Amino acid sequence: MKIYGHHYHHHPNPWDEAPPWAVELGFIVGLLLANTESLMTVSQEVQDALDLVRTTKSLVQSVDAGIKVNNTLIVDLQAQIAALQAGQVLSADDKAALAETAQDLKDVNTQLASDIPAGTTP
Repeated sequence: MKIYGHHYHHHPNPWDEAPPWAVELGFIVGLLLANTESLMTVSQEVQDALDLVRTTKSLVQSVDAGIKVNNTLIVDLQAQIAALQAGQVLSADDKAALAETAQDLKDVNTQLASDIPAGTTP
């Protein structure tokens, strides 16, 4: 413990000759400091919880947007496949459209995977 008032009281430990009211006041200040540390710890825990809620909310929004895009792409891909099953000849444009839709699905899934924070369990 650093002694700040040594030049006033000239004692290595100011509590040795302190009056009872000063000892009581010192004890109360110690309690206040301990409670302040506890409050700061709780405050940090609350902040961490709020950050987790924000991350989860953002993750849910990202997944929701990704699901909507995937659903649109799946419907498009199903329509292209249905047209092929109806006997349509597969042109170069059709092949390119199918490849593009499949790549779009992969891209959306990759983006969804990257939006999930590391260490998140499925």
